[in-house]
Parts: sequence; structure tokens; C-alpha cells
Amino acid sequence: MSKRRSIAIVGLPDCGKTVLLTELFRSDKWKIQPLNKDTMIFLEQKRQDIKNGKWPEPTPDNIKAKEFIQRVHSATNKSYIDLKFRDFAGETWKRFINTYCELEKTPDGSEEAQEICDFLNRSVAVAICVDLEKLFDNDINQRWIIQAILNYLEKQNLSIPIALIITKYDVVKDVLREKYNITDNDKAALLTKVIGINSAKITKESIFAVSAVQADPERYSDKAQKYLPKKNSKPIGLSQVENWFFEEYNRAETAEIVKNIFSFWPAYLIIGGIILGNLYPELQMITVAGVFSALLKLGLGKIIKKIFLK
Repeated sequence: MSKRRSIAIVGLPDCGKTVLLTELFRSDKWKIQPLNKDTMIFLEQKRQDIKNGKWPEPTPDNIKAKEFIQRVHSATNKSYIDLKFRDFAGETWKRFINTYCELEKTPDGSEEAQEICDFLNRSVAVAICVDLEKLFDNDINQRWIIQAILNYLEKQNLSIPIALIITKYDVVKDVLREKYNITDNDKAALLTKVIGINSAKITKESIFAVSAVQADPERYSDKAQKYLPKKNSKPIGLSQVENWFFEEYNRAETAEIVKNIFSFWPAYLIIGGIILGNLYPELQMITVAGVFSALLKLGLGKIIKKIFLK
């Protein structure tokens, strides 16, 4: 599988996108192979930040989004997937919300906005990161980002799978349990009861509660106004996200193979017609008609007309 497929990871500033990208596929189940220099530098820098006990800096808004390409091998078999991510700054997604939730009359016509649209159009799946802690603090954009993606995909008539990733789950799970009576297994309620969106495009099987790196309640940063990373913490729910990425990639790969097989049906008809005509001479007229029809379908009609219908 040499084609590098895109999975769009979407999210607002400081919602956990960068940490998620950094920690994905790090278990013994997978082996990561960076396929460009930017990816190697990105992973090394961000992982070193976490190892040093601080959160990675968010992607600056004034820097053009970089492509991170990595090959993920499965340790259990010889299969692998090539994934390409674009790390757009969270502020860019804010402007995307304004356009596709019609919060502003003038759409964002910038070059970066077009890059986002092109990226979504080429993606085989979209993973939306949502920070419920910010939503609890009345940051309604955490809700709007989901609606903006749904609106865009509907407008473009794109039928691609969507995952909802609740980041920083270790920080909000107690609030969800005490205030909303939502347990770890009640994922569907996260979308409808907490976020307030009903959509058949997001199923409970594609809603994930994740902590890529847990926060340490004993280490609080006044400057950042949040808890710092817990050293040697184990991720929560990350393996389910990894499996979802792998499954959706393979599903898209299989769908393309099937599509390519059926797109060559005229060639199959020609070969079958020739074989059938040689085996059963009495069917030659039928097979000749079939071959002629197939050649027309392949765009060779003009050639045939010049040869046989002068």
C-alpha cells in the first residue's frame, strides 16, 4: 500500500491535537517510521517536551501548516499504513467555524482556508478533538467545531467517517460522572447530553474518551494555568483511536481496490468475449457485439469506426 492517505485531525487551540499526534502508535503493538524530516523533528521535539515535564507548545497561528507523514507497521503481522497529517493551528479552525457555521457573512477566502478544504476533501476520515474542560467554561466553539465539520461535509456531499475524540479525559471524567451521571461506557451521551449535538454521522463506536498523556494534580503551573504532565503516565483510550485509524484506512484501501476492479469491466468483457467466441463459434456474433460495446466504453469507438465503418 504505497498511497499515503490523509486522516484529518481537527481541533481548536490547546485542545490536545499536538499531544495526540505525538503519542499515537507508541505502544509495542506498532512501529512508527517517519517518512519526512518535518515528522522526525516534530515527534522528537514534542516527546522531549513531555519527557521534561511540560506540555508541547501549541502550533503558532502565523506558521504555514506542515505535513507530517509516517508509516505505521503492525507488530502482529506484515501490514502497514501510510498516514499523512496536517497540523493546522487552532486559530485557523476558528476561522473555519465562522465560515461553515455562517457566523460571519464573508467566508474566509484565504489560501490557508482553501488548504483546509482540500485536505478534508482528500481525507479518508476526520477525527475531531474536543476539550470538554473548555466547554464547561462556556467555550461554545468546542461545540461549533463539530457542527462546522458536519456542515462542510454535507455541503460537499462527502461521505467519510467521523470520530469524536474527547481529549484530556482524566481531567473531566469526575465532572461527567458527578454532574451528568455519565460513565466511561456511556459514550453516546457525551455527544448528545454534554455537547448538545445529534448526528447520525457520529456513532457511539466512533466516540473516544482519551488522555494521551495524563495531567499530574500535584504539579500545577500558574503561568499556563493548568496541571503539568504526569511523568511515566499511561495513556487512556489511545489504543481504540489507533485501531479506528487503522480500520478506516484499510476500509478506504479495500473500497478503492473494488472500485478499480469494477472500473475495468470493459476489458474483462473483451477478454471473456474472445475466449467465449473461440470455445463456442455459434456465439461469435453475440461476443463480437459485446466486444464492440466494451471498446466503445473504453473510448476506442472512433478507432473502430475508422477501421470497420468507412
